[in-house]
Amino acid sequence: MTNKKERSESKLVELIKENLAGVDYVEKKMFGKFTYFINNNMFTGVHLPYLFLRLSPKDREEALSQDGIMVFEPRPRMVMKEYVVLSNPILDDKPLLVELFHKSVNYVSSLPPKEPKKRK
Repeated sequence: MTNKKERSESKLVELIKENLAGVDYVEKKMFGKFTYFINNNMFTGVHLPYLFLRLSPKDREEALSQDGIMVFEPRPRMVMKEYVVLSNPILDDKPLLVELFHKSVNYVSSLPPKEPKKRK
């Protein structure tokens, strides 16, 4: 059953794009959901009814100490080590959300470009 307070996928995409003004990113669909890349490195997206972000190890550790931020585990026992999931209280805290997006964009922009995978 869906929580009435959960945001729709389109609302989450809207929220992501609001926080990416001026950022050179590429939008792709993965597993039917929207994901966003800088230099071929994934850094944010929508998974189920959640928004996820990629953070540096230090920023991730700090973020996880806050209520409403959890590890990103898209499947049981498949923890994405640099990613966190943001719940509604965090999504509603505009200054904190802007700060987290800023940290994510800065971190992922500092990573070397990832070579695209060759299609078979």
